[in-house]
This record gives sequence, C-alpha cells and structure tokens, in this order.
Amino acid sequence: MNTFDTPGEPLDASAAAEKVILLAYTNGVLTRSAAMQQLGLDWFGDLLIKLNTHGIRRPLASAADMLVMQQSADEVLVLLDAPKVQPIRLNKPET
Repeated sequence: MNTFDTPGEPLDASAAAEKVILLAYTNGVLTRSAAMQQLGLDWFGDLLIKLNTHGIRRPLASAADMLVMQQSADEVLVLLDAPKVQPIRLNKPET
C-alpha cells in the first residue's frame, strides 16, 4: 500500500492535493478515470509521470484483471490477423 511519507520539504497546497488524489488512486479509493478527471488529465502517460514525480509506485493489476485484458487484446488482434498476445510475468522472482 502506498502511504503519504512526510516530505523533506513542505508541499504547497496544490502539490499536497495532487498527491492525495494519486494515493487514493493507487490504493483503490479512486478509479483511474476519476483520478485523471480530478487532476485534469487526458492521457494516461501524464498520470504515470505525476506518480513518478511524487515517488508513488503505480498499482499493479490483479491476475484476474490481467487475464481479462489479455483475452480482450486477443479478440481484437484475431480480427486484425495478428499474433496473440504473449503472456508476460510482471512480478518475476529475483534470482
């Protein structure tokens, strides 16, 4: 779970509000679209940049959600006569 660490320097009110919204998103309180709307963002990449700026790790999709996304991608790719999505393992154990 992401938490609000005490910053080395005080945050201004807008930066603090932004961080609270980002933490609400990463902890499942807000959906991605709600967080992006509250932050005034149109592109998911900007949300990732803001998470990075605040040192907040982005949330990982559950295994069930990842399976649904893979199946959806496969359905689209078959229509395009493209190869199926190859499964990837995001949380590889360290060796």
